[in-house]
Amino acid sequence: MNDLVERAWAELKTHVGHENPLSSAELARILGTGDEHRGTATTRSIIVEVIRRGLPVGATEAGYFVLSSRIELDRYIRELEDRAGAIVYRGKLVQRAFESWQEGEAQRQLIRWNPEPEERI
Repeated sequence: MNDLVERAWAELKTHVGHENPLSSAELARILGTGDEHRGTATTRSIIVEVIRRGLPVGATEAGYFVLSSRIELDRYIRELEDRAGAIVYRGKLVQRAFESWQEGEAQRQLIRWNPEPEERI
C-alpha cells in the first residue's frame, strides 16, 4: 500500500487547483486499482491515506486535486458538510420509513393471524 500511496502522491502533486482535477478512473488506472471507467474503494482509501500524510487533496465530480487556496479549502469543507448532512437526513428518513413500515407490517400480521373475525354490530 505504501507504494500506491507514494505513486498517488506524486501524481496528485501535478494536479493543483480545482481547475486541474485527476479523475478517479484515471488515478485508478495509473495505480492499477480499477479500470478506465471508474475508481474503486481502494483508490478512495489511498486518497484518505495521502491526506492523512499531509497532502491537502480536495475533490469534485471531475476528480481529485491539491487544494491551492483557502477559498478552495472552504468550498470543499462546505461541500463535505453538506454531503454529510444529506447522508444524516437520508438516514433519518430511512429509519422513519422502516419504523412506519414495521408498524404497518405488524398490524397486517395481527389481522392475518387473528383466529376470530371481528364481530359486527
